[in-house]
Amino acid sequence: MAMTRQTKTQKSRQRGFTLIELMISLAVLGVIVGIAMPSMRAIILNQRVRSVAFDLASSMLYARSEAGKRDTTVNVAQAAAGWQDGWVTSVDGGGPVVAQRDGFADISVTANYATIGYLPNGRVAAAAGAPSPLFTVSTTDTNFLFDITPRCVGITLSGKVTNQC
Repeated sequence: MAMTRQTKTQKSRQRGFTLIELMISLAVLGVIVGIAMPSMRAIILNQRVRSVAFDLASSMLYARSEAGKRDTTVNVAQAAAGWQDGWVTSVDGGGPVVAQRDGFADISVTANYATIGYLPNGRVAAAAGAPSPLFTVSTTDTNFLFDITPRCVGITLSGKVTNQC
């Protein structure tokens, strides 16, 4: 009988984790998180670049649609400091603002036009022989180990929006 009591006592004292085991588990978890964080930052930045490129393309399609609906020219113009600080979609000739997009942190947007105008027939208002509008969206943050792929948003003179350079 004494043997039975001793095994019950030993089993009841061996529940849970010791402090040493818990500290080692936390140290291993910290190392894993430290290794994963840089790649997570690259994933987030890459997704932000894609999101801005999509927003830009969507704004262009919206302006084209509004030009046809209102039967007048609709402009998409960069903010005062450039495309990376946002853009405004408005009716030509001082008409109402139909949409506005704010700027983006750590994102660079470059373009060969300051204003894109859509005619009522859906075409881009550009001088004869002018190049097609082209936007390049990239990140300004270079504090990471992985490359972030820049995105391009191109607009043909017929008004079609593409995601190719």
